[in-house]
Amino acid sequence: MTHSKAGWLYLIVILSEIALVGIALLFPEISDNFMVAEIILFALMIVPFFIFMFATRTRFNDFFGFHKVKFSTIMWTLLYIVLITPMSMFLNSVSALIFGNVASNMFSSTVNDYSFITMFLVIAVMAPVLEEMMFRGVFYRNFRKSGRLLGSIVVSALIFGLYHRNLNQFFYTAYVGVMFSLIDEAADSIWPSIISHIIFNGYSVCLVYLISFSPVENTMADTSLGAYSGIITAIATVFALGILAAIGIGFIFFARFVVRRIAKNEGNTSLIDRQLRAEEYVNGNKRIISVPLIIGIIIASASTIYNSVYLFLQNIGFI
Repeated sequence: MTHSKAGWLYLIVILSEIALVGIALLFPEISDNFMVAEIILFALMIVPFFIFMFATRTRFNDFFGFHKVKFSTIMWTLLYIVLITPMSMFLNSVSALIFGNVASNMFSSTVNDYSFITMFLVIAVMAPVLEEMMFRGVFYRNFRKSGRLLGSIVVSALIFGLYHRNLNQFFYTAYVGVMFSLIDEAADSIWPSIISHIIFNGYSVCLVYLISFSPVENTMADTSLGAYSGIITAIATVFALGILAAIGIGFIFFARFVVRRIAKNEGNTSLIDRQLRAEEYVNGNKRIISVPLIIGIIIASASTIYNSVYLFLQNIGFI
């Protein structure tokens, strides 16, 4: 699949999200049912990918990047998750001070409507698998064919961040999008990012349910540092964020070595060395950006800004 077709596919994903909004307006019961809305959204988005797969006569594993990895690679992936988490927490905490913790608030508002198993299967299993199939399996892998590795990582992370439609989630999801692309590149498979994504989302779901059903009064529904801004002083908040940022930066340094180790483990040493130096390979003169991709990014950006302004006003009590 060419970069242009990948751009069209991304535009279809954006229009699918808009279509869900239209469906919700026509059928209000859908917007009131979080799980149904999520399942319909993913169904609308994933179908075009399979259409492209059959149209291009590509094998499922090759189209989405489901290549086998060694068990030792999975073990290294678990360490990698630990190393990239502090920076994700920092970005989430800083943006949550302005916009609120969107994911935590969303989970908290639905925790009484669905069982833990249902929420876990949808949020921590279905969503990560399908999102990794789309963003790392198809978009990143096809952008990568341009030979512009750094550009492919940045663009795929950008559209992954915009997919969440708010600036709170944008910053940390764009960051993990970059880190997921690196580890998938090292393993030449999307299994590492799927495992990482499941653990990320699973942790959030488990934490929300533990807090919600705790016998202690629930004053921690928002798990970001922003939730404590009314309790602790601004100085303590800045200090805590500074420590978290320092740990995050240090851990990212060590995460590089894990990426190299996975590449060596999977026999991709020369490729990952080029990638980490942000060099190009194959035909570096090919484009990543296409007209449909730009249109999709503009639409997603406008929606993100609109939602973020609303969340900001809501967070400061203006609405």
